[in-house]
Amino acid sequence: MATPPGQDEPITRPPAPRPRLPGRPKGSKDGPRPENAPPRGRPKKQRCDSQKAKPNAYVIPTDDLLFDDYFGDEQLTDEYIEAFDALSGLSASVNPAQSSESGTASSTSRARTLLDEAVRRSHIQPFFTSKSTVYDDGYGSDSEGEDDEIQDQAPVGSSSALDETNDGKPWFRKPVQMPDWLYQFFGRVIKPMISRRKKNSLDRPPSYETGRAHAPASFWVMPPDPAFMLARREFNIKNYYQPRVYLWLPHFFAAEHKLTCPNCKAETLEKNGPTPPRRVVDINDNFWIVTWQYYCRKGCKSYFSGWSTKLLETLPRYLRLSFPAVLSRRGGLSHNVITLLRVANQHKMGPSGVRALLVEQHTLRYNQILLQYLEAVLEVVQGSENHGDGSSQPSIHAYLGLLVSDFGDFWDSQKFGGFVPTDSYLAGMMNRAIEKDEAAAAQHTSLLAPDQIAIDDSHKITKHIAKIDSVPVFTALWTVMDSRYIRGQVLALTKAHDERLGPLMAMSRSMKVFGYREPPVAFSDDPVKDKALLYSAFPSLARGLTPMAHAYGLEELTLPLSTRIVTLDSPHVIEAKLSSLLDPLDCDPQATLVIGFDAEWNISRTSGVSIIQLYPQSRPDEIYIIPVYRINHLPPSLLRVLISPNVYKKTFNLVDLKEFCIQQGIVERKRGGTLDGLLKETHNKYLLKDETLRRCDDWELYPLRRDLLCYAALDAYASLLVFEEAKKRVPPTRITSDTAAGTRVVLYTQEGGFPAALGKIADSPPATFQGVRVKVPSGGRVLISIDEVLLPSAAATLHFLPGKRSGRNKAGTYTLSQLQNASGSAAGTFQMVALVSHLDLYDPQTAPVVAQREVLAQPPIDPRLMLLDGQSESSDDGSDEDPLSGTIIEENENPEAICMLEAYTAVSNSLEVWEKAKALLELARQGYYSDLDDVPMYEKAGVDKYGLQKWKCLRGTNNVEGGPHGDIYRKFGALNAGPRFTVNCLTDHRTWYNLQAFASHVYNVDWEYHHSIPMINRTSFLLNYLSDRIGGAQSYRDWVNGDLYEQTEEAFGICPLPESLRIRYCMESHSEATCAKFAKLNASDDWLRKRQGLALPVIPPTTLVARKYFFSKLHSFSEAAVASGRKKIDFEAFSQEWNRTADGKDRFYITPEVLSAYAKSWEKPKINRSHRISLVAPPNRVQMKTFR
Repeated sequence: MATPPGQDEPITRPPAPRPRLPGRPKGSKDGPRPENAPPRGRPKKQRCDSQKAKPNAYVIPTDDLLFDDYFGDEQLTDEYIEAFDALSGLSASVNPAQSSESGTASSTSRARTLLDEAVRRSHIQPFFTSKSTVYDDGYGSDSEGEDDEIQDQAPVGSSSALDETNDGKPWFRKPVQMPDWLYQFFGRVIKPMISRRKKNSLDRPPSYETGRAHAPASFWVMPPDPAFMLARREFNIKNYYQPRVYLWLPHFFAAEHKLTCPNCKAETLEKNGPTPPRRVVDINDNFWIVTWQYYCRKGCKSYFSGWSTKLLETLPRYLRLSFPAVLSRRGGLSHNVITLLRVANQHKMGPSGVRALLVEQHTLRYNQILLQYLEAVLEVVQGSENHGDGSSQPSIHAYLGLLVSDFGDFWDSQKFGGFVPTDSYLAGMMNRAIEKDEAAAAQHTSLLAPDQIAIDDSHKITKHIAKIDSVPVFTALWTVMDSRYIRGQVLALTKAHDERLGPLMAMSRSMKVFGYREPPVAFSDDPVKDKALLYSAFPSLARGLTPMAHAYGLEELTLPLSTRIVTLDSPHVIEAKLSSLLDPLDCDPQATLVIGFDAEWNISRTSGVSIIQLYPQSRPDEIYIIPVYRINHLPPSLLRVLISPNVYKKTFNLVDLKEFCIQQGIVERKRGGTLDGLLKETHNKYLLKDETLRRCDDWELYPLRRDLLCYAALDAYASLLVFEEAKKRVPPTRITSDTAAGTRVVLYTQEGGFPAALGKIADSPPATFQGVRVKVPSGGRVLISIDEVLLPSAAATLHFLPGKRSGRNKAGTYTLSQLQNASGSAAGTFQMVALVSHLDLYDPQTAPVVAQREVLAQPPIDPRLMLLDGQSESSDDGSDEDPLSGTIIEENENPEAICMLEAYTAVSNSLEVWEKAKALLELARQGYYSDLDDVPMYEKAGVDKYGLQKWKCLRGTNNVEGGPHGDIYRKFGALNAGPRFTVNCLTDHRTWYNLQAFASHVYNVDWEYHHSIPMINRTSFLLNYLSDRIGGAQSYRDWVNGDLYEQTEEAFGICPLPESLRIRYCMESHSEATCAKFAKLNASDDWLRKRQGLALPVIPPTTLVARKYFFSKLHSFSEAAVASGRKKIDFEAFSQEWNRTADGKDRFYITPEVLSAYAKSWEKPKINRSHRISLVAPPNRVQMKTFR
């Protein structure tokens, strides 16, 4: 009788021995026996040596024991009692000398096994979990070890052996976790089906034969429906546990039932017996696959299972598509589960959510069968109890005793045997499925012709995905898009452009191979930084451009035809040239030499320069280029040029050329002082600065390219040109503390600011005026008398308010109007102390503004009068008062600019009109109001609720930031995915995103179809190939079939680290030789290093040894940074030393960015919120301190 739920099962002693049968005298064999009498019964069988050495095997339970297991009549047998006595020391060997060491260990192990089984039987197991409440028995483990599937297995038997033992016993050894009833089911039901013979050869299983219309031929062996068995009152629970079985016997579909060897391509495979069945997880239940193993006897001597990938690829495509699963080493998932994983992953549900769904579906199916079983039992029980009351029709079952067995729980390994794999296993299988389709997805992406490109880095995404031990491995997700599609994606390890240049160059090569033109326009959120990157991949972007300086009426600076560029590449040549140049200084000690001077260096250099340029004023026809990187010791003449006080080196870098131009009145102090800006002010020309040349690593190549020589020579030529022109200018008269009293001056709000007041230098200034010192050692202050205030709200910089120094302005000073009111003068005159840098001489002929209040009082003017009128107004004295003269635009040439002016210049006064007009005109000059020919900048984006057409702007990088980057962050930000899972998530997301964009752009509808690119490509090809016989090809008219093109070389996700960065960070490349130097890595690390193209993967410190090494080296590099006066640790040198000593066991490769991120992670709370670890750097040492 079954034990009621919730109660412990009774533990009873074995029943009393059965009574003696008649025919034997009582006590005939029970009395005492004489001494030396032989023992009663049959003599014991003598064991051979091999049997003595063999440990005791576990006794296979008999049918009675199995019956007890199934129906709940559980008892402790003598074996359990003896095992308990043996472990507790209550029993002893009769002859200890005869017990061997191996026998003792074997018996102890067997006893412990029996005791563990006793504990399991006597403990209540909850129905809702597979975890043991006593200990973890490891059931349900789906660890696959290595991810690679075994293709060539060892022999498992032969077909002849299967026929000879066709006795209901399974053909394989019982796995540990397989229930007994399932093992017997394979021997009783499946074995006769796959061993069926016709004459001297194997025959098709019955399920392969076409029978009646309702039972067509199928690979499946389906279990009976529980309702039919319950209707017949069949309560054998083994029938309700029966799973689906998939008989995969591909040899029956080959000619003459013979398969060809995948390796030899010619020899015939022999059937080598069936393989052990493989469990496959489906959405609602699990099924088992049974197949044969094949052997190439005459050829390569290889074994192939029926599900081997190599063998599957040799089968007809229609047959191959019938295989229902993706297999791993010991299990598998159905295609339905794989599809569910990939679809759910694109809708914010990762593997853990899919596992929860599978558990829900599997347990629901189990509970449904259990309820059917219990309801049928209840109906029989109630019918037996109420058959005499006439309420129901009695049946014969009502008069028979009902004997039913315990159904068991879902997780019971010896009954129902439910199983759902872990989320890590699901993630691994999904990785395998996506990587199988990765080439097709990359080909589909590469065939998208970009009409434009926009590039953008997302540093937010990598803070949530592709992390190891919560430390980001990658610095950014770099994405390339055209107006609609994702065209490239890279998880970047560093900030270097080299890592992004490789994928961009591969994209350029694909466009040439597929016959696409290069994109006519590119967008970036940092065009100056990314211009060199884009020009390198797409040179057409740099052709036909008009420099922006042309819009300002500037001319390009070029070298005169008479000027030669001379390279001084040896100490002897340098000494000969420069010594003759210095001859005038030797003849006259008072003589001077003026030289235009500049230097260039490789972007990777951390100190020193690569070359220097000299342009002597005395030799205007020669510019010298000296590659100092090739010279160990500088020649004496070059040293003299560099340090002699009589040699004036005019350049922006050494002597402040900007300060000289300020003194000459060419530029204001607040203006920029670049060489290009100074050249614009002095010669109305611009210096062409190509970022690809300025920020490159080619300055130490010998000989230098022509474009690099011209670039270097122009810098030296321009610096001397600016100096010569500035020297010709007459410097303006400056106000000083010695300026004569009564001199008329203009007071500005600040140096180079707006005019605030008019006045004159005061007579006989005191040392202090109203608490403000006038006479200071620097002589930078004067006392002035103000007689006209232009800006009453302007601050009097040196006159602070008393007390807390708070007033209407944030500086806490008096305003000019407050000083004027406090003076009490009827004329409004007052005195104040001013800085000489805020004063300038007043000249009514050249003053930019005479009276600001008159300008503010003018009524608003039409901005088009300023911009559209070709004639500028002139004053009576002939001076040009139109500040925008020379920048006139025509209405018919640029109507967009006129619309912008009319919309944004409706202001209250003329001053604001001038300011806004100048700003809008600046945008017009830079091309923001002009669309490129044949480049669409807008596309339709549906209609609004009023039926009006909406348009989407395609300019800029908002399409990247608000498109895939935001989508990826929302979908995968909470998955905490590692690098491999992240790359595969991006692969599927890229396919989904581009297919939806394709449907929306081409047809203005949503994509409502599956996302398997290989299946769509094959379908498209076959429909077009068979279009003369089968219709449907027109549906794929706009589909670009990647199978019909050369396979792309583009890489997405994690790409190989560029050679320049690999050498720079002291890493070895991936090869068999370099990988053999290190210990074998786990599957994920091995995958990562292959993708990165390195001998070891780039991984943060994850082991205790690596963390200790990190903190020890961090201490030394911190001390070095403090000693050298640097504010930051040199993480690049840190990473180089780390990589040189990486062992592949405790420490792997690392980049400066990963080290920096790992160091920052230790600055955050690690133990609790009240503790923090920080790096404290005193002047002489660095300490790690923990403070509360």
